Amino acid sequence: MEDLTDEQVIEETLSAYKQYRDYALKEYYTPRLVKWEALPEIQRKLVPSYSSYLSNLKRCISLNADFIEGAVEFFEHASGIQGSVSRPVSRSNMEKVVSMLAQLYREWSAEASSERDILLSRLIPFLSELQGNSSSEDPLEILVPGLGTARLIADLVMHGYRSEGNEYSYYMIIMSMFMLNGGLSSKDIEIYPFVHTNSHWKERNLMFKPIRIPDFDIQSELAGNNLMQISMGSFVDCYGPNEGILGSSHYNINQEMNLKRLNSKSTKDVVVTNFFLDTSGNVIDYLLAIEHVLRPGGTWINFGPLVYHHENDNDSDINYEVDPYSGERTDHSPIPMKGIELTVDEIVAVALKLGFTMLKREDGILSGYGQLPFPESGLNGLPGYRCSYWVMKKRTELMEGAL
Repeated sequence: MEDLTDEQVIEETLSAYKQYRDYALKEYYTPRLVKWEALPEIQRKLVPSYSSYLSNLKRCISLNADFIEGAVEFFEHASGIQGSVSRPVSRSNMEKVVSMLAQLYREWSAEASSERDILLSRLIPFLSELQGNSSSEDPLEILVPGLGTARLIADLVMHGYRSEGNEYSYYMIIMSMFMLNGGLSSKDIEIYPFVHTNSHWKERNLMFKPIRIPDFDIQSELAGNNLMQISMGSFVDCYGPNEGILGSSHYNINQEMNLKRLNSKSTKDVVVTNFFLDTSGNVIDYLLAIEHVLRPGGTWINFGPLVYHHENDNDSDINYEVDPYSGERTDHSPIPMKGIELTVDEIVAVALKLGFTMLKREDGILSGYGQLPFPESGLNGLPGYRCSYWVMKKRTELMEGAL
């Protein structure tokens, strides 16, 4: 399959967003309507409230679509790139659009603040101490790979830190651009993120709880600041070293990227990986990139579980090497995306071999990721994820043979 340009990928992503209304009605509403209408009348009379459920479901999907279409229109106007409602979009990509509503709930709602605070209650005091001990009056330079919809870098900027978010997914990028630049005040937007699942509910009406975002006035808090930056692309491609990593769809070996990676070396005081390490098909690549981008004596702060995204992925990637003298490329046989799912202890051991020192570590921290905000749902009591939190310091002097 021919590689798509960035603009083509953005067009594809915008097209998926534009088709949410039709997809959600077809996938979540119409089958239930058809089955309900096919029931014998005696059965329909036993659950008369189900017709009201269907009406509410259709209404909430429409309101979600109104919001999504507004965000898309904002991005299209800003970028000059257009999506199409008629462009074929895969089911998996449409489900990415559906999942964005839960992502926005998790990152930007008051109801999910307790989840975000599990990290922030540890992160902000440590950064304050780190800034206070710094010999420089300049704000700390922080990199957050796996930007999501940009809430974490917004929180860091509001605490006075110079923060750069990196993101590979244009689904996330498009929505983060709208959230940060859409001139939003507190609770401007109403979404219904819980209507796409029908399992485990105790009460039907809880599915239709409206969530208002954002939970603070973005326009007044963030407008005009010069502390925030966003980069698009793979974390390893943008910030990794120029050796020790195989070329792939996520790591380009060419003059432009080689220079970009060279210029990123030792540029950040802090790297914060939040629910991020398990997104890689090879987490060792991530560790090499973290070591590369941190300044000597810099700090790596990690929080999250290891639910490897590619563990059951049957896809493969073409890995390759490029001779640094001749420029000749040598392709390897297709290599599975799955296969390098290291444990927490193995990740820590690799980091120590790269010269990091462990300053603080906690394991088994329970955290949800977008759990429902009301106890009567019957869902928010689920255990969620067992997360690890650690703070590591990069060596202050280069080790012999270091990458």
